[in-house]
Amino acid sequence: MSTRQDEELHMVKNLIEQCLVHCMSQKEVMDILYQRECIEPSLTQTILQQLIDQNQEFFKNYYFWLAVKHQNFNNLVETQTPALEIDRHRLGTLGLKLQVPPAMHRWPPTDNQQVTIYQ
Repeated sequence: MSTRQDEELHMVKNLIEQCLVHCMSQKEVMDILYQRECIEPSLTQTILQQLIDQNQEFFKNYYFWLAVKHQNFNNLVETQTPALEIDRHRLGTLGLKLQVPPAMHRWPPTDNQQVTIYQ
């Protein structure tokens, strides 16, 4: 392999590691590197799989922690939904509206799920 290819692979590996610091799933890593750096998902997946193979215990714990984090988010959203109704009332007294789509009750949100505050 040429030095340039080695540098590119090292760069992709570093970008993947940065994504992991930001608690991203494998799909999120592939998507963000493709969107921001134009790195093909197949290359990202190959390098990520090599990292997983080399660090199996780390990734076992990482993906377990990620699942727990997402479950905690789901529980938080479910328990906070009634509070949003109160906030809607409070914002209404200020002349503001709060829109929370019904589909906002599960993580991860899709692209069309968002919370918007407007006048």
